[in-house]
Amino acid sequence: MPDPEGAPASGGGFDPNQLKSQLGTPGLIAVGGAAAGVLACLLPWYSVTVLGVSSSVNGLRSWHGGLSLLIELSVAALAVRIAQGKAGTNEKNFCFGVLGGGGVVAALSLLFMLSAGGGSGSPLASAGLSLGVYLNLLAGAGMAYGGFLMSKAKGHLG
Repeated sequence: MPDPEGAPASGGGFDPNQLKSQLGTPGLIAVGGAAAGVLACLLPWYSVTVLGVSSSVNGLRSWHGGLSLLIELSVAALAVRIAQGKAGTNEKNFCFGVLGGGGVVAALSLLFMLSAGGGSGSPLASAGLSLGVYLNLLAGAGMAYGGFLMSKAKGHLG
């Protein structure tokens, strides 16, 4: 017999609408930042053009991007655990983990930007930072902001 409309599916499956309501705005900001960061790691972080031939490198080709990806996936998992009420006595640590994780991702992006340099240009060749590293920086800031709002909403900040 089919479930009535509006009733949760039997079997306890994943319900994105329920998770969305549990996350609230702070959690959505943190998870959205993490999702944007995962996408950013797949986008080009640095590009080089020589004699009209262009090549680019995505974030996963550097340790900065690989570590960012692991942190972004962890931040998303922490935010979901908090929203589902499964953080238990570690809720405060989980909230600060989201906040700190976002800060670390932003710092990794800045470190990549500084180590890669601003790029150069000449009539025959040019090199520079690409969209992915900037998006990852914004994603890290978004995760940190979401973690701050989560901590504030849960009463973990003074």
